[in-house]
Amino acid sequence: MTFSRGRALVLAAVLAALVLSSGCAYMRDRGHDALNIFDIGITVTKKPHFGVYAGFNSILALGYMDMPDGWLLGLGHTHFGALDMRYHGGGMLLEGYEAQGYDDFDKADPNSPRERGMGFGMLYSHTPRTIPEAMQCNKIIHVGWIGVDLNCKIGGLLNFIVGWTTFRLDRWECFGSGKYLAQPPPVK
Repeated sequence: MTFSRGRALVLAAVLAALVLSSGCAYMRDRGHDALNIFDIGITVTKKPHFGVYAGFNSILALGYMDMPDGWLLGLGHTHFGALDMRYHGGGMLLEGYEAQGYDDFDKADPNSPRERGMGFGMLYSHTPRTIPEAMQCNKIIHVGWIGVDLNCKIGGLLNFIVGWTTFRLDRWECFGSGKYLAQPPPVK
């Protein structure tokens, strides 16, 4: 059986109809996933702070950071601009914790954003809720009133790639129930 020109045209028309009928929401979600691959920017605070911290895929954490009142000038949690930022983190290799928020945390609650354990810290603290949350590599250096923040989200990249199949990793709980959620959990 040969693949005729007519069959190729019918296949192309069906594929085009599928892509065009997917709607704006599908492409909006792919754009949202693309923005969730990195958090990057300059950190600024009212009061001087000092911190150097790096985390790797919820397994390793090294350093210390405490920034309760700052801003990120850049991209954070899919938002771009001058974002309110709160960051707490610390660890010694296989044990640690981190809590980070960019414009998506309760500013009135000093315990927001939620702290999560790193490495053995997951045994006594909150665990990452989703695969993209678990697979990220936070790096932050802040000296005085200014610093640099870079969070490479390997899970966000995987979510972007897999998202083209309409499956969403940010809706799959990686610890706990292991269920597929109707909506991704809030970042707070």
